[in-house]
Amino acid sequence: MKNLKLQTVLPIAAFLLAGIGAFATQQTKSNESIKDAALIDGFIRHSSSTDCEEIKVDCTPVSTDQLCMTEEATPQQVWQKNGVGQCVLELYKLTN
Repeated sequence: MKNLKLQTVLPIAAFLLAGIGAFATQQTKSNESIKDAALIDGFIRHSSSTDCEEIKVDCTPVSTDQLCMTEEATPQQVWQKNGVGQCVLELYKLTN
């Protein structure tokens, strides 16, 4: 009788553990893809609004409290290009 209970419970426990492991792995992959999707092209201006260096940033064109800045020792504002290729549109830091 004890053997029969063990033979019934063991496969159920293994199935539950496999399901939990699959869900946890999928959740991690999903979080990584969301973060990658948030990266957009931003530009650091040099001598003029048309002399810009492209970088990937975790920012948004939607206005928030903080401007999008680089994470260097001396932060620089990050811009987005307008329709004629000038780096004049402000980007903003994403808020959680």
